[in-house]
Amino acid sequence: CDGEKDCPDGSDESPDICTHSRTNQCPVNEHGCLDMGVCIHMSKLCDGVPDCSDGWDEGPHCREPDCASYGCQFKCGVTHDGPRCYCRHGFEVAADGKRCKDFNECNVYGTCSQTCTNTEGSFTCSCVEGYLLQPDNRSCKAKNEPVERLPVLLIANLHDIRCTSLSGSTTRLPSIPTKQTMAMDFIYAEETICWIDVG
Repeated sequence: CDGEKDCPDGSDESPDICTHSRTNQCPVNEHGCLDMGVCIHMSKLCDGVPDCSDGWDEGPHCREPDCASYGCQFKCGVTHDGPRCYCRHGFEVAADGKRCKDFNECNVYGTCSQTCTNTEGSFTCSCVEGYLLQPDNRSCKAKNEPVERLPVLLIANLHDIRCTSLSGSTTRLPSIPTKQTMAMDFIYAEETICWIDVG
């Protein structure tokens, strides 16, 4: 389980006896280094430059010329487990292990902060009404409308409801005393705070 096949049939690296998996925790088109937690792009395998801290990506397996005849649609990388196909950005290897298919980035949590639309080889983020797409083209920020009304944070605890500026420096409204606030909501269109007070 050192990442190198020592037995002719590769059984010393079998998933049955090697409980850790290097490939399953890496993003699409990346491969794990032997030191867990580090992933490198498949194009960096056997490129003559050690990218893994232990040089795992440049081991003796790189001498095997298996990639040329492997039949990948895009490109092939030589791993310790043999050749493996990979695809250009925005695509992933299909079930046959050789062809490329669109990778749905929208299925990855956090790709967009609000709305994600998958496109062939890419994706587009957008925002719901009242928000603006930021320069990173992924996150959304609330429009400050009307401009003179600054955003605030409503906080409910067991004793009161407070309206505080986002900087935390001022309380814009007097706190509303409660006995035991269990739930709170804000009806934006009516500028109304609703809460359930037990006691």
